[in-house]
Amino acid sequence: MHESTSPLLSIEGMGKIFTVGKQSIHAVQDVSLNIHRGEIVGIVGESGSGKTTLGRCVLRLTEPTQGSIQFDGINLTHLEGIPLRHMRRRMQMIFQDPYASLNPRMTVENIIAEPLNIHQIGTATERHERVSALLKEVDLPPDSGARYPHEFSGGQRQRIGIARALAIKPDLIVADEPVSALDVSIQAQVVNLLKDLQERYHLTMLFISHDLNVVNFLCDRVVVMYLGRVMESGPAQSISNRPTHPYTQALLSANPHLGSVKRQRIALSGDLPSPAHPPSGCVFRTRCPFAKARCSEEIPQLRQVGEAGEQQVACHFFEQL
Repeated sequence: MHESTSPLLSIEGMGKIFTVGKQSIHAVQDVSLNIHRGEIVGIVGESGSGKTTLGRCVLRLTEPTQGSIQFDGINLTHLEGIPLRHMRRRMQMIFQDPYASLNPRMTVENIIAEPLNIHQIGTATERHERVSALLKEVDLPPDSGARYPHEFSGGQRQRIGIARALAIKPDLIVADEPVSALDVSIQAQVVNLLKDLQERYHLTMLFISHDLNVVNFLCDRVVVMYLGRVMESGPAQSISNRPTHPYTQALLSANPHLGSVKRQRIALSGDLPSPAHPPSGCVFRTRCPFAKARCSEEIPQLRQVGEAGEQQVACHFFEQL
């Protein structure tokens, strides 16, 4: 868990609107989030909830439409050019597709060493030694550096991606669905590797996933998103054992063995609405079994749950559920 009260990453009022033709797609709406050093924060939700867009906005790979980003006390919101490049040395990403994110024409050694080369870190000998050490860290054979991505399995390719992200010893890693494209047995190996690396190096991570099992195992805190907005957030164990928002309850009910409470399956009606035409008021109201008139008129704000206040929920009627 985190050691100081000052967050490493702080985003306030983050929003991202994509323009497609004459339509405005509200991918992320008014998201605020703090991540402390040594903490893993999980972002969960269905496809289309805005998880990946949020992660890319944090790294400025996608430009946010509104809001601010503070990283270790430095405002990244409008940083450009060389200053932004220097800050990116401290932030890295693990991508969802372990093959598409690796250059098929480069050897594994060149792939892992690429961040070192870009930021001109160390001599050629030192970079080679760093790559060899990283291959060992992610449990790949010593001769892997001379081979090409197509010679490896999906799980091994994701280990290469993890090694590349670790190469320049970043302060923050954004992991975008890093195990979703892998077989279940391989997923467990990669998740265990990430947990071991986090404990060994005190990594700080924003972990994006739709798999609550993975998030509950790996993360300290969880943020639940739906149609670009935060529905609920709090400690992973609290969310797992005492979900407050109807959407979180539905997600957890899909896995009845998660947490300490056995749940009946809650089937949501309808499909995720279009982000081009989000519902008025609470964006979840069109699928919520407890929706009332107020839900269509007023956007619910995040409110503290319980005396400790570690858990927050955006629901007008959570106290009555």
